[in-house]
Order: sequence, then structure tokens, then C-alpha cells
Amino acid sequence: MTLFGSNPDGSVSEDEREYLKLRATDIGLYILGATAVSQDGIAFYNQPRAISDKDIPFNAERVKIIKDQGALAINQIHHGGCLAEKKYSGVPVKAVCAEVSNKELESKGMLNDETKFTEFTNEEVKRLINLSMIMLRQQKFLLKPDMMVLKFMEQIII
Repeated sequence: MTLFGSNPDGSVSEDEREYLKLRATDIGLYILGATAVSQDGIAFYNQPRAISDKDIPFNAERVKIIKDQGALAINQIHHGGCLAEKKYSGVPVKAVCAEVSNKELESKGMLNDETKFTEFTNEEVKRLINLSMIMLRQQKFLLKPDMMVLKFMEQIII
């Protein structure tokens, strides 16, 4: 699940604030919508982000709103992969399924410079996992990751 309520820069909009206040009331746990961890993985309009340091205050605000309603907050990290779109990210998109996606677009007559995917290299996949780890560590107030998950992800990076 996700929301389309953030501002175009990923900051918290007034509509999003009101929505979070209503939805986080009288529940124990709120899982935030898909939060992009890489510019080339933004998949939809007004997607929340955890890409750079400028995004930390926006995510902290979301968590504060949820915690103020009495719920715990978990940030759902996300990379759009084959569903990422250049029109939202402003950069060429990458995916591990680029060849399949490009063939499908071509069969529909929709393949062009704006829609074409570039394949991730193994190093880029490791970089993406590393970015996710950095985001989890920098934004530890959003989620205290289980140590087993962190150890597993660190093994993938190495």
C-alpha cells in the first residue's frame, strides 16, 4: 500500500498530515507507504523518499504524527524496479528485469527513450541494498531493525 499525498519533493503535505492523523488513531502499528530509497527507483507521483539527508526531517515528521496518535511507525523502503518511471524521478530508470520490460513495452509500441529501462549491474544492486541499510541506520527512529535482518542484508552487500 502507498499514498500519493506527499509534496513533489517528498515532503509532508497538509493532506498527508491530516490523513496520517486519522489513520493512525486507535491502532497499534502503522506501516508507512512505499518510501523510495534511490532516485532511479521512484515509481509514482509524490512518492515519499529516504534518498538523502534532506528527506530525514520529512520522515521524522511522519513518524511523529503517527506516534502522537499512539501507534508505532514502520517505514516501508522501496525501489520501483520495472515500475519506476523517469517522468517522476527525472533520471533514467533501472531494473533487474530491464530486458523483459523493454520487450513488453516494444510489443505494445510504447518503447522510447522515456520508457526504456537499463539493467542493474551486480554492483548497482549491492549499492541499492547498501543505500537501504544506510537509510535504516540514519532513520533508526523510524524502525529498530531486527539484528538478524541487518546481518542478512550486510552479508548480501559483502
